[in-house]
Amino acid sequence: MNIAESVKRKTEDYSHYLKTEPFNAQLQAGKLTAESYANFLFSIEYLIKHTPIHLRLAIETSIEHPELAEYFRHKFDEEQGHDQWAIDDRAKLEPLINPPERVSGQESMRFYPQVSLEMWDYVREIERMIRADPRIYISYIYYTEYLTVLVADKMKAGLSRCGFGDEPVEVLTKHAELDVHHTSEGIEAIEQFLPETTDMRAAVEKQIDAFIKLHIAMFKACLV
Repeated sequence: MNIAESVKRKTEDYSHYLKTEPFNAQLQAGKLTAESYANFLFSIEYLIKHTPIHLRLAIETSIEHPELAEYFRHKFDEEQGHDQWAIDDRAKLEPLINPPERVSGQESMRFYPQVSLEMWDYVREIERMIRADPRIYISYIYYTEYLTVLVADKMKAGLSRCGFGDEPVEVLTKHAELDVHHTSEGIEAIEQFLPETTDMRAAVEKQIDAFIKLHIAMFKACLV
């Protein structure tokens, strides 16, 4: 099994695990609260806002490797403005989180979604990884894009069962539409830029495992 196949398998295994993870289990059972989903959207918005920052850092740290830097420039161009999808989703969810009859004249009753500390750790870990070896960032990009493709439709169906309707899901569905095409590019990039050595495979697998652990913690922190 090469590095790309290993990352693919880890991503698929994690997507299966999510069926039993508490946030996603509540989602699929139609029991997730609007407040929990709002926290998720706010954390995802925070992550997406940092994607261009991370890609700019990857370009800078790859300056001595023109082909690698060009790959990150291409991704940078693709990733502009995607945080607006999460912002729009939160706006559509707002009437469920803060219905006028509850908060009118009672500002203290208003619910404000929070970016979890776990997501802050997740973003900092991406930065640390890029500074250590920007090539490994390619495996992370593939992991997160492939994971989105695997879970988006299931999450959308679960959100509908929770009574949120089909509207506040653009951050999932629009990313999945794009990432279907990106995943094949991701495999090719891993094969092009990551050497098939024991050390590189170990580093990539360790890094993906770390992101999965942080991702699970982020889901848990979103629950209200």
